[in-house]
Parts: sequence; structure tokens; C-alpha cells
Amino acid sequence: MRRCLLLACLLLLALSVLAVADLTPTHARDAADGAQAAPLREVPRLTGSERARVELGRRLFFDPAASPSGARSCASCHSPDHGWSDPSRVSADDVGNTRRHSQTILDAAFHANAHWDGEFASVEELVVARLGTDPRTRTPGGGYGGHTPFTPRFRGRRGPTTRGAQPPKPEEVTPGERHEVAANVFVPPQASTLVVQRLQDGGRYREAFRAAFGKSDITLARMAQALAAFTHSVEATRSPYDRFAAGETAALSASAQRGLALFNGRAGCNQCHVSEGEGAFFTDFEFHNTGIAHHQLVAEDLDEDTEEALRVRVLRGALEGQDNRVAKLLLDLADQGRFARTFKKEHKRTFKTPTLRDVAKRGPYMHNGRFETLAEVVRYYAGGCGPDSAKSTKLKEFACSEQDVQDLVAFLESLSGETQAGAASETWSKRARRTRITLLDPTGKPLKKQAVTLVPVGQALPTDGEEAGEPLELVTSSQGQIHFKHGSRTHMRLVFAHGIEPVGGGIVPDTCKDAKIVVPVAGRFSFEITFGAHETPPERLVGIHVKHEPLVGHPRLRTLLERVGEVERVKNGVRARYEGWVRTDGGNAVKLVIPGRSLADGHGQGRRRHVYHLQAGGAYVLDARPQQD
Repeated sequence: MRRCLLLACLLLLALSVLAVADLTPTHARDAADGAQAAPLREVPRLTGSERARVELGRRLFFDPAASPSGARSCASCHSPDHGWSDPSRVSADDVGNTRRHSQTILDAAFHANAHWDGEFASVEELVVARLGTDPRTRTPGGGYGGHTPFTPRFRGRRGPTTRGAQPPKPEEVTPGERHEVAANVFVPPQASTLVVQRLQDGGRYREAFRAAFGKSDITLARMAQALAAFTHSVEATRSPYDRFAAGETAALSASAQRGLALFNGRAGCNQCHVSEGEGAFFTDFEFHNTGIAHHQLVAEDLDEDTEEALRVRVLRGALEGQDNRVAKLLLDLADQGRFARTFKKEHKRTFKTPTLRDVAKRGPYMHNGRFETLAEVVRYYAGGCGPDSAKSTKLKEFACSEQDVQDLVAFLESLSGETQAGAASETWSKRARRTRITLLDPTGKPLKKQAVTLVPVGQALPTDGEEAGEPLELVTSSQGQIHFKHGSRTHMRLVFAHGIEPVGGGIVPDTCKDAKIVVPVAGRFSFEITFGAHETPPERLVGIHVKHEPLVGHPRLRTLLERVGEVERVKNGVRARYEGWVRTDGGNAVKLVIPGRSLADGHGQGRRRHVYHLQAGGAYVLDARPQQD
């Protein structure tokens, strides 16, 4: 009997220990095990296909090939190292600079629309418009959709919408909805097939699309779903503020705590940047006129040589001349924000309230990148936000000492996540153990003995430390093949010494097992050039393709000639030999550019610039000695 009682007590004790263990918060157990910190908010468990779409989207996000021009990736304007925003004042797209600074994609899953003016009702719509619009039909600074403000949009994951519709409140976006991506995204009939063809050719993304969708065929709709799935996964991580809100008073410095009191009190920042304790979004998801568009008219230090700066200078001239009618007309031509989408008077010069999560990582600030530092932003709001009569009534001038500025900045800095948002928690199981790439010329012949450098690019991955992070120097075999193991990032970039870009881009995702990549070259050519006796032949010369017409904002195609062998002295000069590849992607008519002055003593005149029609195996002779007076 006594033994039974003892066993019963031991059993109850064991059960109580287990119960206590089960009640211990998951993040506490993970921390004890040294595992990754718990997410800031509840994250739904993803199925295998959902996880695969996130990982496919991660690879597309960092690949320039997934853009109409093939030159700029999503990460070009939304860098993870800069709070998923752009370090430049205004961002560039496929046709040039836009009018605005890129917003962060942090916590985009909780937002009912995208862009400063709410141009798109979902990330999927934005992606389809971005990928489906021929960049040659766009104008710098314009939108992507080309629709009028009240044109019905395609059906997204929240049902039919219009440009003028008000976004749902953030509480209407449930955690389980974050990773839902519409399978019926409408692809407009004018969508270019260039992007799809570029990614389809060679089979670089074959395995990744099969893992995500069960089929290797690439479509714009599937790309939109994958990119949206990845974007929705970029969520804020736990910050010192969140630890403070959870009861850890030492998580914030005394200065940051004073800043928090100001933020919620006298400064009134929380009227728009809503703070509701741990996990707060620090935005009201609404649109407000903060006076910044009007403020740009009277700022004194805007000296950029841009179209926007020119417009501002004209506006200032009208204001200084006291021609109120002209000034008002020109003011209406300034960036009107959401008004350009809805035509509602109350939306004039209103812009979406950005989240303040990771805000210290992503200057410059405001929709036009007007301020370089958070201190400038604080002083602007403290001063009442300028003279725009249409600005939000929530904005009031408030007393703010330099200590107050420092305290508010300290608090804003405490909103930075302690781990990088959107970082991969583990390497994808579909990552190739080893990759084989076959390099071909445009006729399908293998490029033999071709030197190529492989550079790890894209997003950093949590690896076991064995994968190399340094560039690899390889030479193709007699079959034109190279074999390699991927490094510690999501992609490898193939770089050729002569500035030649492979067809479809030189980016290879780490999921690729076997692919064929066409390099637009058709054999080699050589030049024998005679320079003046006092000149030193340069290591490299440039030939410009005269008939190549690039997209606006992109450079002309160039052929590089590299010096080979020893420089030979001849009568009244020196002779050097140059070699290069005949490119097939821009026509064979090339204007050879020779330096215009003597490199040794500064004497000499401009050289003749001949146009040559380069042919594979061609050997050309050029006398580039200065003309004598």
C-alpha cells in the first residue's frame, strides 16, 4: 500500500512537471535551446506548396531577369539591407527615375493596398502590372496600370475593388489570410511575354516552379503569386520596444522612454502611427496630407538637376511674383498623391502613412525622400508641417527642444527589429546539390575553354559554413560546361571578362540543377592599332554599337577590346594588339573609341573614330597616331 502511494505521488509529480513544461511559452523554450527568436506576431503554418511559393518568390525577387528590362530586380528598390526600401532619394525603374521614394514592403501582408497613393489593391496587382507593362510605353514617374481612377480592378484575394475604394481596417486582415495568394489573378491582354520567355529559356527556374506549382511552365500569374507570397512573408521582427511593451522595462533607455511618452502625448505621433503595445503596426493604413508636397515649394536647399526640381523652381518664381492664379495652377501640377487616383478633394496631396517599423534603417524619409535623417523629420513635424492649407487637421505645432528631438529619435530607433525581417529561416530543401551549366553560342555550338566568373548574389542564406561565399573562377570544358556548388546566397551571377551579358541574364538560382545558357557571341576578332610615340596604349578600349537602341535611361551596348601581348615600338609610334568577342545582340556595326589626348605628355589631337563591321575571325588594322599640324 505504501509503495502504491509512493508511485502515485511520483506519477503526479511527473505529470505536474510535464504540465508546467507544456505551459512554458514556445519562444521561451526556443530561447533556452538557442533557437531562432519567436516571430513578432502569430504566423500561420505553411503547407509544402505555400512554403515553396514563398521560396520561389524569394528567388524571383532578387533576379533582374524577372523585370521587363531585365536590368533591375525588385530588390533594386527594396533592399533587405536598407529596411526593404531604397537608399536613394527617389527610386529608379525600367525607364528612369520615379517621382517618389520606394516604400518599404515590411508588413505588406497587412496592408489593403500598395504604393504611396494606394495605386494597387494588392501586391499581386502591382506585380502583374510591373511585369506585364512594356517599359517603352511608360513615362518616368508614371503609374504602372494605366487605368483611370474608377476603372474596376481585377479580383484579388479580398474581392472586387476599385481605385477609389477605401481600404479595409487592419483588424479585418486575419493572420491566416497573410499567405493566401489569389490563384485567379487577371493578366491583362497587353502583358508582355518577354519576362516569361526570358525565365523559361534554358530551364534555370524549371525545378523551382515545379516545386511551387506542380508544373515547370512559367506564367505571369504564377510569378505574381510567388512574388506576393514572398512579400507577405516579410514581417517585422521583435524590437526593443516590443520587449518593453511585454514588460521588460530595461529594454528601452531612459531617452527612448521619454520619446515614447512624447510620441503618445504632446507630439501626437500616434494619431496616425498607431501604437497599441507589443506587435503594433505603427500606421493607421490611411492617407494624410502632411504638407510635404507643398513644403517642397518653399524649401531653400533643393538644387537637384531633375524635372521635379525644375517644376519646383518654376513654382517658386510664380509664388515670389505673387501671381496667385499661376501659383495655384502650378501647385495643382505638383504630386497630388491619392487625389490622382480618386479625384476626391479631401485626397489632395495625401499619402499613405508608412509603418515606423525598422524606420531607422531606411532613410531618406517622406514620399519624396525630402529628409535625410529622423531628426529632420521630427523638427519638421514639431514646426507644424509647412503652409499647406489642405494639410491634415491632426498636425499641430508642438514645443520641442533638442533633447525632445533626441528622445523621439531614440524611441524611433527602438522600433528596429533585432533580427532582419524577411530573412530565410533555413535553406530550401529544393536547393540543388550541384549545378551544371552549358554555355552555347547563338547557333547552339558549345563555348569551349571560355573563362567565366561566378559571383554569389541575391539574399544571404543560413548555411552550415561550408559553402563558399567568394567568387569562383572557372573555364568551360570542351562541351562548354561548368559544374559548381552554390554559395551562401540564393543566386550565382555569371560574369564574362568582356562585359557580355548572357541571353536572359546571367543569374542562376540555387534550385537549378541543369541549364543551357546562350552567350551572344560569334567568335573572336582582333585589332592591330598604332598609337603615337609618346602614348601608352590603354589596357582596354570600348566599341559602341551604333544601331543599338536601348530603353530610356539605359546605356548603349558596348564591346570591350582587351590588350594582349607586348606593346611593340615602331617608327613614330607604338603598336598594340587587342582582341574581343563579336557580339550578336546589338548588330555588328561598332564605333571604336580611341582616347583623344596623348596619355604621356598631354599633346596630340582628337582621334578619328571609325565604324567597323565586325566579323568573327576578322583582323583589323588602325593607325591612331595624332595628326601632325
